[in-house]
Amino acid sequence: MEELKIKSTSQTLSEEALKQFEILWHKYGHIGNKVSAQRFFDRLLKNTTLEEILQHEARYTRHLLAPENSWKTRMHLSTWLNPDKRRFEDEYEEDKPKPEEDYANPKFKL
Repeated sequence: MEELKIKSTSQTLSEEALKQFEILWHKYGHIGNKVSAQRFFDRLLKNTTLEEILQHEARYTRHLLAPENSWKTRMHLSTWLNPDKRRFEDEYEEDKPKPEEDYANPKFKL
């Protein structure tokens, strides 16, 4: 398999990894430093798949689109992918199960 050199670095990505990164880069929105994001993406591919990363990206996008989060902006892809911070694994309020409330038997009565 042919390897392609990442611009401005000595690190190389396989052609398949580069294609996968381009899918994520396009879906994420071209935000941040592409070279840094490629480096972190390559490190993540050793322990995860593109499909898992795209699932996390979809959750993150849903989180940002929630009305109460309209003030938030999308973080740089390199920050989001950073294996040391693992922001792509963040949990969001939208993902947490909502407690079932017992409206028939309220705890407090007026």
